[in-house]
Amino acid sequence: MRHSPHLRLLVAAIPLLLGVLPRQSVSAKQAPPPGRGASELIAVVDGIPITNLEWDRLADPYFAEIEARAGRKLTDEEKGLLRKNVLNELVRERLWVADAKRRGFTATEAELDARLQRNDYFKTKGKFDPAKFREFKFSPASNYRQIVGQVQNAVLLDKYVAWMKARYAVPEAELRKEFVKRTAQASIRYLWLTPDVVSLEAQATVGQMRAYYDGHADEFKGAEEARLTYIRVPIETTGLTSDTLRAIARARALGAAKGLLASVKAARSADAAAREFGGVKDTGLFRVGEPIRGLGRSDALTNAIRAAQPKQWLPEPIGVGPDYVVARLEEHHEPAVRPFREAVGLAKRRADGLLREAQLDSLARLDYASRPDRYRVPLLRASVIARATDSFLDSRPASDHDIARALERIRRSSGIPDTAHAWADSVLKTLPDLVRKERRLDLAFKAMGEASARLKRGERPEEVARRFGATLDQVSIYQGQPPEAPSLVEGGLLDSLYKKSPGTLVGPRVLRDSVFVVRVTDVDAKFLPAYEAVRGIARAEAELMRRTETEKEAEGYFESHRERYRTPQRWAFDYVLFRKSKPDSVPVPEDSIRAYYDQHPLEFTVPARAHARHILIAYRPGDGPGARGAARKKALDLLKRVKDGEDFGALAREYSDDRDTAAKGGDLGEITRGEVAKEFGDFVFALKPGQTGELLESKYGFHIIRLEGMTPQRLRTLEECRAEIHGVLGEGVADSLARGEAAAFSAAASKPEARFEELAKPYGGASTSGPLARLEPIPGLGPLPAIESVIGSLPEGGVSHPIAVEAGYVVARLTSSVAPRPAVFREVKEEVLRDMLTERKRALADSIDAALAQGLRSGKDLETLALPLGGLRVSRFFPRHGPIPDLARDSLLSRDSTLYDEIFSSRSGNVLKPRTGSLGRLYAVVDSLIAPSPKQYAEHREELREELFEQRSAAWTDRLRAQGKIQIYRKDLKLE
Repeated sequence: MRHSPHLRLLVAAIPLLLGVLPRQSVSAKQAPPPGRGASELIAVVDGIPITNLEWDRLADPYFAEIEARAGRKLTDEEKGLLRKNVLNELVRERLWVADAKRRGFTATEAELDARLQRNDYFKTKGKFDPAKFREFKFSPASNYRQIVGQVQNAVLLDKYVAWMKARYAVPEAELRKEFVKRTAQASIRYLWLTPDVVSLEAQATVGQMRAYYDGHADEFKGAEEARLTYIRVPIETTGLTSDTLRAIARARALGAAKGLLASVKAARSADAAAREFGGVKDTGLFRVGEPIRGLGRSDALTNAIRAAQPKQWLPEPIGVGPDYVVARLEEHHEPAVRPFREAVGLAKRRADGLLREAQLDSLARLDYASRPDRYRVPLLRASVIARATDSFLDSRPASDHDIARALERIRRSSGIPDTAHAWADSVLKTLPDLVRKERRLDLAFKAMGEASARLKRGERPEEVARRFGATLDQVSIYQGQPPEAPSLVEGGLLDSLYKKSPGTLVGPRVLRDSVFVVRVTDVDAKFLPAYEAVRGIARAEAELMRRTETEKEAEGYFESHRERYRTPQRWAFDYVLFRKSKPDSVPVPEDSIRAYYDQHPLEFTVPARAHARHILIAYRPGDGPGARGAARKKALDLLKRVKDGEDFGALAREYSDDRDTAAKGGDLGEITRGEVAKEFGDFVFALKPGQTGELLESKYGFHIIRLEGMTPQRLRTLEECRAEIHGVLGEGVADSLARGEAAAFSAAASKPEARFEELAKPYGGASTSGPLARLEPIPGLGPLPAIESVIGSLPEGGVSHPIAVEAGYVVARLTSSVAPRPAVFREVKEEVLRDMLTERKRALADSIDAALAQGLRSGKDLETLALPLGGLRVSRFFPRHGPIPDLARDSLLSRDSTLYDEIFSSRSGNVLKPRTGSLGRLYAVVDSLIAPSPKQYAEHREELREELFEQRSAAWTDRLRAQGKIQIYRKDLKLE
């Protein structure tokens, strides 16, 4: 049963608070001295004191328990919060006792005796000793009379708690209603008329959507899903250093896995067979081919799933990471085509796309037909005669003279001196081949030159190619035509040939180990390619025509709303830029570097790094009142398994809810304290290497954390930091120098009769800026945020103080101000376009809204009405108090309690009242309502009952506190 921290603390601490359960008789001589000490007053509540002793008896064990749970010492801030917590509980207990007295509650002597007799002090050999109790009660030496008032308060407190539980008991019907309210979940199907839903472009009809859906069924298939149960057989390779030993370990694990598979196939209980391997695990439903929770991604497992039948064991164990897996296919769902109503949104997007493509293509074809000259290009026909350079042979050996000449030519072209003998020796080996290659090229150019001459004399290209053993390629290509294959005629050469006249010869040229010549046969300057060849250009032209037409409409809109549009205030000014030097170029004294290093050790401290693993068991408050308890129980079970020696990484892979680290065995890598949440970092860095801590609860859930290793923090040496410190200090020095120069210039330029241009010459002269508005950039400098407040506030001719910019400082002189005026269209074209289209969308949305409302009034189905707009979307599940995740960005709908009231008081299929949000109009129907099961209610009934009692009793206590008289004497204590 879950209790609030406050009530648990109070109920557990009643005996300690009152100090009435002695462990021995206390004589007057043994009583604490008056004044500061155990009997010192901390506070008085409605006449009932709180002493230092009572504080210590409650606070000391409470603080110790919290520190034990955290695994570290508490910070001063945390101790302050805990002190406030303890004080609130002590005050509440006394408020209750005072109210009990006002209500006439009494404590009889028998009740006082019974309260005292519960203390272990009055036991002898484990049993209550009446003689010992009588001696304490009636002995003049005992402190019975001093504490009887406190005992009476304890009895009254017990009675008051019982009275409140009766007064604030929650009736069963109310309890069940509250549980349903807290745990029920719902989803809706909705149409949200936001600007991104409404489009001014062509929209597909429902018939066109359906046709696309029917013709492209594969695009609307759901995911292939499966579910496995499996047993993991580990491959024990820890500590094995040789490949042979590891191979033996793998073979041993495979043998065990095969034996296990044979056993379960022979009808042995899988649970019994799997016990020694950690039991049977269930993957839950997963998408085939994607990572499987607890197992990760495995192509072998995916293939085996697709080859198996449901309710059968996979035929062989499968190696997955450090284990062999024996698996049974429980479910396998082949991809199925989703119903049209579920897929209509996607079908609409695809059909819209096709429709718009067709419209654009139609406009492009019209433009192609009506303006053919726009698409005419030159068509080239040419003959290309080519031969491979390697086919030219020169059998003469390379002479020493030829090699020497080649060496000298290379040396001169590379600028290498005559004395570089080592270089000469290194290239000599390659020179014979170079000489032979040059000879082949000479022969090639000579032969193709003769071929070119024959072509020029009018010989047919076929004859010339045959005479010189070359190939002939007849080229026909228009400008812009994509080449079908690599060609010798390409790039700049091809572009130049379009401008040549028939009969022109080009070459010989060399490209890609071929030598060739080109003869232009014909150039058709007005060739019209087929539409498909220029489709891209035509579509771009059609888009441009659309844009031009829209801009014409916008210009008309502008004329009708001219009064809305004005130019902004602008200012023209001259300015001088004082650039900051680069920080590393500014001299910084060594003693300054040393002083900075000594004064800022934290800047140069490399923080400690912890290598940690964790298992996260997450829960959400919206999951119901038992979510936290279930998550904690699961985490405690896992913690026990870890401490019993089970593999941490394997448990993390299977159970951790942290998807980023689960596949890595929970490995967080190395972290610093500041990289993670404070409570997480404090916990990790309080562990010792190899230690697994107790549970840590954070806002994400419960963590089981193991510290693998720790790298302690260290202070970097001065030498390591010198350049960094120089940069830091140099930045300040550079900034100060630039600002000082700018300030001096500003002061000088502000004097009467000062000549701004003359003063600016030593600094590179004055630059002039045309009229600029706020946030418009200065060329080369970017926007000047201070232009309005600093430059705009100057009189004409006035000089500004230094203005910081990224490059340094600017000093400006205002030359003129340009007042706002009515804008011309070109100045505000984009703004006008945006306004016009927004207004049209709003009008269209209003029209759709009216049509939907009329349709609903006439009895039509919302689902059918929404089909032309892409159908209704299904929301994610949400709790009774919301928000609906899909609508969370709408500030009105997300907080509309009437919407949630209507949903959860409806039935599945009920159409909800239309609502207007901050982003658009919402039409919706209740999709599903999930109420908790009787079993869930039974599990959490008492927990919820106690929680509601605590809420009501807390509210009652707040009333008592508001009416009571509370005096606090300790300065370090404050009430909430």
